[in-house]
Amino acid sequence: MQWAICCCRKWRGLNAIIRCEDTVVRHGGDEFILLLPNITGSQEAKVVAQKILNELTRTFHIQGEELHIGGSIGIALFPSDGNDMETLLKCSDVAMYYAKKSGRNNYQFFSPEMNQKTIENTSVA
Repeated sequence: MQWAICCCRKWRGLNAIIRCEDTVVRHGGDEFILLLPNITGSQEAKVVAQKILNELTRTFHIQGEELHIGGSIGIALFPSDGNDMETLLKCSDVAMYYAKKSGRNNYQFFSPEMNQKTIENTSVA
């Protein structure tokens, strides 16, 4: 069984994207966690991430004003990226940081190299 955890920034249109077995929780001000049980692997997580980004980048109107938002998504997969929730959350957060660093409106899958670069950057500072 595969699971993916996506940390997403600036969210809307959620109900059109998630399945009834998925779980969404607010993690912070503009940060959400999406648990995707029973996915077939990274390709399915990639499809969901792209659907989320497509929805986020759509222009919407509030009180006659045109608004634009974007998002950054970090993805960690169970069990390849971690065997417990704490590890998966840390991995998805690192991947989200890389997505933000790479420019708006994209997603990144966690890789061990990201963790190593984060440690190196922290020790230099």
